Amino acid sequence: MVGYFPEEKNLVAKAELKMADCAFLRGEYLEAIERYTEFKKRYPFHPDVPYADFQIAMCYFEQMRPKDRDQEPTRKALRAFQEVLQKYPDTIFAEKARQKVALCKRRLAEHEIYVGKFYLKKGKYRAAFGRLLSALQLKGSGKEDEALYLLAVVSQKMGRYEEALKYLQTLKEEFPHSRFVRKSEVIRERLKTKGSS
Repeated sequence: MVGYFPEEKNLVAKAELKMADCAFLRGEYLEAIERYTEFKKRYPFHPDVPYADFQIAMCYFEQMRPKDRDQEPTRKALRAFQEVLQKYPDTIFAEKARQKVALCKRRLAEHEIYVGKFYLKKGKYRAAFGRLLSALQLKGSGKEDEALYLLAVVSQKMGRYEEALKYLQTLKEEFPHSRFVRKSEVIRERLKTKGSS
């Protein structure tokens, strides 16, 4: 019986993991997170712990909302995927997590830009600036060029012309093929005349 027990324990562990997977596949993400977390607590040295961690991140990822909605699930997904990258850098899960990190950052940047544009239209430039700066700081989102362009626009509206020119210069240097470089030329010329006057 002693030699049989570890095998039996492993079957129980696998069964518990399958139950978590079933909850995930049904879209019952809160239950799935609970079950994956419980699995990790019960079997901290099980070889499927990296999988459980990745699946917890996927539960948050599947709950991500459109850019005009609250992004708390996206932030949780990003943190969870970054944790997978940190804990298991040389695994298949790290590879998958890297792709998901980029998608999470993109969604968060889209949200910040969306809110930033809203504040810009309302003339709330300080609030717009804060949101757009947050978008810019999400490195690897693929939205940095738009954030730089809009930061220049907001800086101009606030009368911070030198700062606006710096954002436009960074845009031109770091994203030379961006469509926002062409759009920025008009602003650049306007700012140069203001700077010289």
